[in-house]
Amino acid sequence: MRRETLSLGQVQTRVCTWGEPGNLPVIALHSAGLDATSLERFAVIAAASDYFVLAPDLRGHGESEAAPHQVSLADMAEDVVDMAQQFSLKRPRLLGISLGGIVAGLVAAAAPERWTNLTVFCSPDQGYETFRDRAVATEQGMQSLMEETLHRWFTEDDIRSQTDFVVSAQQTLARMDPACWDALWRDFADFTGWRAACALDVLCVSGGSDKSTPPEKVGLIADVLKGRHVTISSAPHLLLISHAQQAFHLWQKFTEQWCRSSDHCL
Repeated sequence: MRRETLSLGQVQTRVCTWGEPGNLPVIALHSAGLDATSLERFAVIAAASDYFVLAPDLRGHGESEAAPHQVSLADMAEDVVDMAQQFSLKRPRLLGISLGGIVAGLVAAAAPERWTNLTVFCSPDQGYETFRDRAVATEQGMQSLMEETLHRWFTEDDIRSQTDFVVSAQQTLARMDPACWDALWRDFADFTGWRAACALDVLCVSGGSDKSTPPEKVGLIADVLKGRHVTISSAPHLLLISHAQQAFHLWQKFTEQWCRSSDHCL
């Protein structure tokens, strides 16, 4: 993994990359409360298969220097476009998980001609008032949210076993600025939902054990975007971490099949 600092939308942030820059480009966007490094399991597998993976710390996360008032889905989406331009990427593949899937969807809808295809992992079909209930970190601290959040993200067995990825996620979540966490969830609650299908092939992946965004919610996104919906039966919400190999194989099959049937794949 390589790391560099970029100014995206006049906000300094970290971008992590895996693989060789000349390989097929993939932009990967992380979940709320985590950062670009949380995608390493998936990215390492992709890089070994000749993809060049780029993952920014979204606003308010990781090493992003965004202030709470700068944290919004719309600004995150603009940052992704800015990053693609700065790296001179030619029609990269877009993917994101949970929050990252929403941001990827906004990016794709704004300018579908810039991207090759879109994959959404475990994202909600819209914002919900319950999201606003999570915006209490400023008053109560990030630690107060830890248990409930981890149980939304992972299986009970993973949490009980304290697997390395659960411990890493817990440490990353604990470092997040509480004010940025609250700003994010207030904005996320106002997300009005996915719009009509864009001119991209779309794959939606859900986890059969996802307590946060169950398969029926992800299926609603596939219906709106006229995409394909696949469920990994045993996977929890953060399946790019817990089921990285299975997620990669699904994604690779989707993107390679699409390329074989397209005259525009790079």
